[in-house]
Amino acid sequence: MMEAHIKLDNVTLKFGKFEALKDLSLSLESNRIHGLIGRNGAGKTSLLSLIAAFRETTEGQVFIDGEPVFENADKMLQVSFIYNKDYKEEYEKIPQYLEFPEYYRPNYDKEYADYLLKRFKLPLDKPISKLSKGMQSALNAVIGLASRSPITIFDEAYVGMDAPA
Repeated sequence: MMEAHIKLDNVTLKFGKFEALKDLSLSLESNRIHGLIGRNGAGKTSLLSLIAAFRETTEGQVFIDGEPVFENADKMLQVSFIYNKDYKEEYEKIPQYLEFPEYYRPNYDKEYADYLLKRFKLPLDKPISKLSKGMQSALNAVIGLASRSPITIFDEAYVGMDAPA
């Protein structure tokens, strides 16, 4: 699997007049687990969405391995951004739903996904919308871990999961 170094140079993100992030520079080494802690509204999700190329910076640049990430398909494929999703309109069952990351994530590990599905005791015969919030969060974890992306971002993906999970 590839390594991926993340660098932010003088990044600012504005929503109208509100500055969610201001002149932020940082470097995150590859092959490490990094944690991001801060108060609600501090800009954590905004920062993560910039790294995942879900948003464009207002100023500055986000790089992965020295290349800008925004609108860079090769770099975007290296990032999996797993967040708390609303599955109320998702009527597919888990096996059909997992065809998407299997197809679009070049390092996807189906065997590992199957192992995690069993480990989390996720029912494969129920529509995802009918799963508990904790089971939906466990599904997010399966997708993030089995994608085997060089950069995997979990943004409150654990919401609703119980302690044993």
